[in-house]
Order: sequence, then C-alpha cells, then structure tokens
Amino acid sequence: SAVYNLASLYKTLGENALALETALKASKIKNNDEDVHSLLAGLYEENNDYENSLKELLIASEINTKEVLYLYNTGVIYNKLNDKQNAIKYYKKVLEINPNHIQALINLSYQVRDYDNKESFEYIKKAYKINRYAINVNLALAQYYKSINKNIKSLNILKKIYEKAPGNTDVLQLMAMNYMDLCKYKKAFEYYDAALKIKPEDLSLLKGKAITYKYLGDIKSAKKILEYIVSQKNTNNLTLVSLGMIYLSEKNFEKGMELYIKRSNESKFSSIFKEKVWTKDTKIEGKSILLYSDCGLGDTIMFLRYIPELKKKAKEITLQTDKEITDIIKSNFKDIKVISKSQDRENYDIVMSIMNLAYVLKTDFNHIPYSSGYLTADKELIDKYKSLKEFKTNKLRVGIFYQGNKNVFKNRSLPYRYVKKLAENDKIQFYSFQINDYEKEDNSVINLRDIISSYQDTAALLKCIDILVTVDSSIAHMAGALGIKTFLLLPYTAEWRWFNDNENTDWYDSVKIFRQDIDLKWNSVIKKVDEELTNYADKR
Repeated sequence: SAVYNLASLYKTLGENALALETALKASKIKNNDEDVHSLLAGLYEENNDYENSLKELLIASEINTKEVLYLYNTGVIYNKLNDKQNAIKYYKKVLEINPNHIQALINLSYQVRDYDNKESFEYIKKAYKINRYAINVNLALAQYYKSINKNIKSLNILKKIYEKAPGNTDVLQLMAMNYMDLCKYKKAFEYYDAALKIKPEDLSLLKGKAITYKYLGDIKSAKKILEYIVSQKNTNNLTLVSLGMIYLSEKNFEKGMELYIKRSNESKFSSIFKEKVWTKDTKIEGKSILLYSDCGLGDTIMFLRYIPELKKKAKEITLQTDKEITDIIKSNFKDIKVISKSQDRENYDIVMSIMNLAYVLKTDFNHIPYSSGYLTADKELIDKYKSLKEFKTNKLRVGIFYQGNKNVFKNRSLPYRYVKKLAENDKIQFYSFQINDYEKEDNSVINLRDIISSYQDTAALLKCIDILVTVDSSIAHMAGALGIKTFLLLPYTAEWRWFNDNENTDWYDSVKIFRQDIDLKWNSVIKKVDEELTNYADKR
C-alpha cells in the first residue's frame, strides 16, 4: 500500500521515528500484511524495543509460516532477550525449511556451546561442508577453537581470513581476544587499535582496548575509555561491571559497588529470583534472607566473613552454595542453614548475592571484618593427617598450588617449571594441593590429590603445613580464612579485591602478596619467594 511504501521510504532515509509512526498506520489499515509487520519488527529492533519487535515477527510468521527470514529474525530477537531456549527453537525451525541456512547453523553453534561443545562443533562442520570458503563460517570455526582454549589454531584460521579481508573488524577483534587469552597484551592492543582505525566509535572494540590497558597496568587509560563508554546510551551491564571493578581496585567502595552489583543482571540470578532480589531500598531487619553464591568458590569463602554481621540484622539466613564447600561452611556456621544449589529452597523474604554483603551492610574496605581468620578445620582430621609419615619431617613444610581456573583468569596460573625451581631446595618439603590440571611433578614433591576428597580435607591438610605458596584461587582464600601463612602469587594486574597492594592485604592478615613486575613475568616473583622460603627454612 502507499502508506507502507511511505514508511519504507522514511526508513531508507534514516527517519526511523516517522517510519515507525507511518508503519503503525499501515498496520491499522491492513493488519494481515506480513510486510508491514516485518517492517515494524525491524524498526522496533533498531530502537532496542525487542519485546515489540518479537511481537511483530510472531504475527508475520503466523501470516506466512514458511518464510525463513521471519523465523530467523525471531531467533535473533530471542537471543537479544537472553532467551536461549527459544532462540535455539527458532533457528532449528529455519533449518527444517532450509537445512543449508549457514547463519542459522552458526548461530545454533553459539547458542549450544555453553552446555554441549560436541553439538556446537557439529553445526559448524555442517556449515563448513556447505561453504568452506565463507568468511562467516571460518570466523565461527575460529571462535569455536578460541572457546575451547585452542588459541593458536584459532589464530591460524584468522590469519588466513585476514589475508582475504584485512579490513574485517570481527577478525581483528577475535585476533586481539586470542592474544589476550595467551597473555600477549601488547599484541592484543595492536589488533584492537587496528580495528578501531576502521571503526573508531565501536563500543565493543573500545571496551576491548580498555581491558587491554588494564592488563598492561595502565588503569588510568582503561578507566577513561570505560567512563566514555558508560556515558554513551545503551551501555550493557558487563561494561558497567568492568568499570566498577576498576573503581573497586582503587578502593572506591561506594562508586565501585554501585556498578559491580549489576553483574547479577547478566546471569540467571535476576530471572530466577525476580522481585525478591535485594535492592538499595530493601529493608533486611527481621527478614528471612537467602544468600546465593553466584560466584566462584573462592569468592564465597572470602565473603563468608560478613555472615556474623548479617545475623545481627536478619531473622534467619539460608546460604545456597556449591556442593563442594557446604560441609565446611556447615561446620563453621552452625546457626545458619546451608544447602547446595541442587537442593530446593524454602520460603524466604529476600535473596542477595553473597558478594554484595559488604554493600548491603553499608560497610567499606576500611572496615573489613575478621582479617585474622574466621574458619576452623576439623581437629580429628588435622590429627589424622599430621600422623601420616609424609608429614613426619624436620624440613619446612610448604604447600604449593600453581594452576587456577584458566578459563576464568588466564593470566593467574603459572607453569610447573617455575615451581620446580622452588622444589630444588633440600631444606624444604613441598606438598602439592594440585588435584586437577597438574603437570608431572618431581619425586621430591608429595602430591596430596589421593588424600583430598573434600574442602574439609583441604582445610585440615593446610593446618599440617607451615606455609602455602599459591596463585589466586579458592585455596588462597581458604588458607587466609584459616589464618595459614600464605604467599600469594599475583599477576601484575590482579583481581580487584587485591587492590593495588604490593605486600599485605586487608582481607587476610596471614597472606603476603608477591606481585609480578611490569614485565608481566613470573621469574622475579619466584626469585623473591625462593629467597623468603630459604630464610624461613634456615631459621628452623
């Protein structure tokens, strides 16, 4: 109709407000016109009004059930609404009509990757068989290899694409991301810079550059870019969280936490608990509180210290956390209920992330409680393990842990070859707490993995050693919470909670920090640790 054509013309001219107004008129004139509803869907999408965009697409699909474009776009909108299940459903509908729809195969690969890598790869393989030369197919393959930590393989594919399409910013960005995973930050910076010369206002590229600045130790430049991104419209929660973490690393508690608590909006936390989620206006006095661990094991252990303070205000507390640490928490916090994430929740008034407790309690980093320790290990287990022949030695007993979760923080683990340098000291008996991801260790190192079956075991064994040398992982928090003397090995730019402290930390009195120099290497860290351990051994 003439009204529809006018709306299309307005859209072509970039007059989206007029286009939307005119398209709505067209839909009233002829409500069963699929083209009108498709146009409205596109206009709503451009305005980030995904709910209305979805509504129009579903109407268009009802009018023409065989139109692949409507089904595909419905999948895209569901994805933007973080509804993966329906996104997958509609991409599969596309393939029922057109099995060779490459982008639907690629998108399905992305959607299922989190829970089934094999299925994810199968979709890419199908796309590859259809057109092995297509840039989007090879880009998807490179992204897949990055997701399973095969960064070199990913880079090799990307370099071939780059030869054909040097101006493709998606390629440049993924190359930068691979180099970030490999901790080659200067190289990553080069590729982000190259992409930004092509798309200088691309916010995702700017954020990548900001994060690279952060890992290179240039916090000032990182903060400047992130503050600029936040000043723009439609900033996503993850960018706000990134800026919040920088403020927190500078001990700007209020400003940092205001942004940092938004991390839950990017997880299932908010959608699961909905109106019961704590906000700044929520009163907690006399209420039944559900504390939820939407974080790592180390994070949960670290923030357990605030539970006694919460108890002073709340009527009752239930902590729902990872099964691995429920037993040790139960034995230390007998006056709260502790359940695993697989158990059913009972009635509660308010739910909050355990990592928000400091903010909820209106405390700050100048008043961190229980820095001398707040956990105890099982005495019977301690006596049992101390009686083992492995611990009958006059040498300095040193525990080691060198490989954290490389999928989370790829710069915080170190290869065993560095630990091997420490193990050469014949005045020290080393005990490895490395249960998973361990490398072949020297015979002089006693690996405890056959003994450890729970965090109760870990806690008791930590009480059997003199010093723990560890990277940033849950065992570091466990040792600090137990008051065990701990040497914490940190990358040059570490997690925000370690602030920019060089040696001591307000979180744990027993922890001493050994941080990388600006060269981002572990050599100087290991040398300092070796000297300090030797001094302790000589004093025995």
